[in-house]
Amino acid sequence: MEVKSLKNTDIEVIIDCFLKAFSNHFVDFPDDPDYFKNRWTLNKVDFSLSYGMFYKNELVGFILNAIDTRNGKRIAYNAGTGVIPKQRGKKITKTLYEHALPILKKEGVEQCLLEVITLNEVAIHSYETIGFTKRKKYRCFSGEIKTCSEDDILLQEMKVKDITYEQLQNDQDYSWDYRWETIKESNDLYYTVSFEDKVESYFIFNPASKQIVQFEVLQSAESAWARLFQGIKQVSPTISINNVDENLEEKIEALKQTGLKNAINQYEMVLDF
Repeated sequence: MEVKSLKNTDIEVIIDCFLKAFSNHFVDFPDDPDYFKNRWTLNKVDFSLSYGMFYKNELVGFILNAIDTRNGKRIAYNAGTGVIPKQRGKKITKTLYEHALPILKKEGVEQCLLEVITLNEVAIHSYETIGFTKRKKYRCFSGEIKTCSEDDILLQEMKVKDITYEQLQNDQDYSWDYRWETIKESNDLYYTVSFEDKVESYFIFNPASKQIVQFEVLQSAESAWARLFQGIKQVSPTISINNVDENLEEKIEALKQTGLKNAINQYEMVLDF
């Protein structure tokens, strides 16, 4: 087996390996190549600093590193790690990281970051042996919004590409995929929810995945969260919301009140150099 940079590997080959590696995962991924191309572009995946394990010229495992400077720190975010089923149990992930870490450090990376489903004990153990530690626990919600307000609200829509960072609140609370640096060039939509002539909350919606990317209450008014979800329901009754920090108790409680189901959770894990 041989570790090589993915800079010269066709993206279709990487996508095929990704789908094989996640064929029996805890969550399903779409098989549309454009989904992965768009997501990895927005994530800022650098294929020259991403690595694959090759066996007889076949890609059998990979680490996709997204590289960006956030909050003054140069970070390598793991946008995907996988090993095809027939090659598991050979410590391929650890070998890939042992190859990648000295190079990333030389390139000025100060921290490696990843997310892993809390039920995936094998992966968690593997990352811990590499040196990662748990920093946050995220909750993920999905389903149909069953309970919300019936007040008279006003929704206004804009493209995320047409807004500024100043129109967001608590951006630092979100995980890599949902931060401003990732979404600012996306096709997501930004909605404000107004009540009694005041903008009370906002949410960002991905029409393709029906995913809520960000959602915040701006005014501490009674039933503000219920009205926010009323606005969301008008756009899409069925949604998913990933990676809500479990320490955001008010937001978690608001989500519980909607009837959405919390079936999957994730850890954020970090490795500092």
